[in-house]
Amino acid sequence: MIKKLIFLILFCLFAWGLVVANADSIKCKTGRIVSTGDTRMEVLSKCGNPDDIEYEKHGNVPIKYFYNLGSQNFIQIINFSDGKVTGFEETGSYGTSK
Repeated sequence: MIKKLIFLILFCLFAWGLVVANADSIKCKTGRIVSTGDTRMEVLSKCGNPDDIEYEKHGNVPIKYFYNLGSQNFIQIINFSDGKVTGFEETGSYGTSK
C-alpha cells in the first residue's frame, strides 16, 4: 500500500512538471515554428498578425502577442523583450474557431 502511494505521488509530481514546463518553441496555425530568440518580424512572418497585442505601460513597444489557435487549443502568448522572443505562455482558455 505504501509503495503504491509513493508511486502515485511521484507520478503526479512528474506529470505536473511536464505541464508547467516552459516550452522553447510553439507551432503557429501556419505550421511554422517560432522559437525563443526569434525577432518580432520573424514571428509576424511565420504566424501572421496576432489576434491581440499587449504593449509596454509607457510606450508603444509590443511585449506580448496573443494567438488564437482554434477551439481545440489554448490561446498562446508570445513574450518579447528587446524585440526578441523570450518565452511562451498559454492563457488556459480555449480559442474560438474562425
